[in-house]
Amino acid sequence: TRARVYKADILRPKASRALLRRTAPEAVASDEAVATRLCERLEYLPLALTLAGRYLANAADMPHLLPGLLAELNARSNARLNLLQSEGRLGLTESEPVSLRAILGLSVERLTKSDQERLAMLAVFGSEPLTWTSEAAKAVWECDQQESDRTILRFIQRGLVEPWGGRYRMHALLADYAQSMMDNMGL
Repeated sequence: TRARVYKADILRPKASRALLRRTAPEAVASDEAVATRLCERLEYLPLALTLAGRYLANAADMPHLLPGLLAELNARSNARLNLLQSEGRLGLTESEPVSLRAILGLSVERLTKSDQERLAMLAVFGSEPLTWTSEAAKAVWECDQQESDRTILRFIQRGLVEPWGGRYRMHALLADYAQSMMDNMGL
């Protein structure tokens, strides 16, 4: 029920940089501005920052690589989605690498085929931040307003979309995932 839901806030920018600095101090020291942009690009999400920090920390013995790795994480959605988590994750098998892509996939795979396609199609609104209106989604999905509203409500209920000042928004990592889905579906 709504009363039992606890909405966890994202980290503040300063705390986000501190988390990245704690996990990958050499990377942050190599280029503070690019590290700050990575925190912004990951929208201050602790899991994503932790995975990015571990990835960067693994290259600390080769400091000349750090600026390029930071830039790659900022520029390439696949680099972000393929960040690995070393610990197992409930719902994923031992043989599957636990990546941000796999974690996001757990939620998306539970959608109907039609809703998966609609989620992917939201990538057409691909600016930062990725936002849209129900009317715009209706046009992209080629459905009536009631169906558009119900689909968006299902996405909100599953935590894939959130209301945002009279519009709807999708987190940047989910937008990356939606773009990847759209590319794979050939939409």
